[in-house]
Amino acid sequence: MDKGSGECTRGFLKGIIVVLAIILVINVFVLGMQSGELSVSKATVTAKVAGTTQRTVPEEEVPTVDLFVMSECPFGLQMEKALVPVMELLGDNANINVKWVSYLMHGEKERDENTRQYCIQKEQKPLYTKYLRCYIEKGDSSTCQREAGIDTAKLNACVAKAQEEYGIMTSWNDRNSWLSGRYAQFNINKEENERYGVRGSPTLVINGEQVRVSRSPEAVKEAICNTYKNPPKECSAQLSENQEAPGHGPLGVNTGDVAAAAANCGG
Repeated sequence: MDKGSGECTRGFLKGIIVVLAIILVINVFVLGMQSGELSVSKATVTAKVAGTTQRTVPEEEVPTVDLFVMSECPFGLQMEKALVPVMELLGDNANINVKWVSYLMHGEKERDENTRQYCIQKEQKPLYTKYLRCYIEKGDSSTCQREAGIDTAKLNACVAKAQEEYGIMTSWNDRNSWLSGRYAQFNINKEENERYGVRGSPTLVINGEQVRVSRSPEAVKEAICNTYKNPPKECSAQLSENQEAPGHGPLGVNTGDVAAAAANCGG
């Protein structure tokens, strides 16, 4: 066989291979369309656990999400702004809770608000998301209790019980028990703080693993939705990708403050 014929043969074989590859891709696409979906690999959520250990967050039928904050920490409020639209979107499809870092950095207002929100979640859970959105925006519990329809008598009774059960006022009044002599202990979620290595506000825990994500609704939604065994249809909704602003104020305001992206209150 002369050189020209060899090159022709090789070119012909390459052409056949390209055609076969195209047919294979088309068949895969058609099969995917017939089955109702294309096979798309799901992004892995990686947990950072109390130091440098990296682990994959386990998948669950219904994910459990715990956001540990201090109610007056500007960066905790920033993450709550990102979380609230996800709470509203997913509803009962996820078990989402706001919990409390086991010490206080922002005075009596934080002490009392932590306890109120603990009680609203415990006894009036269906009203909590509406209350939380209002409180994040306005920072006024009385107004937000009215707007959310909170049973104030029930709330006040729960607060008094929680103060006694968890020694909240005892810790507050005993300055010798304060961490570093500066921060009163707040022990409602102390055991979980220790279990998950919570050091500061905010700390996000999904299915028992500490994770770090951008403080935007879309990033938080994706972090949660990627841990479903079978994600609900709500996970296909697109939320804002803008990073929320720290502190009280309206949701959806992006200040462009890069430094606030990973800032927190405490350790």
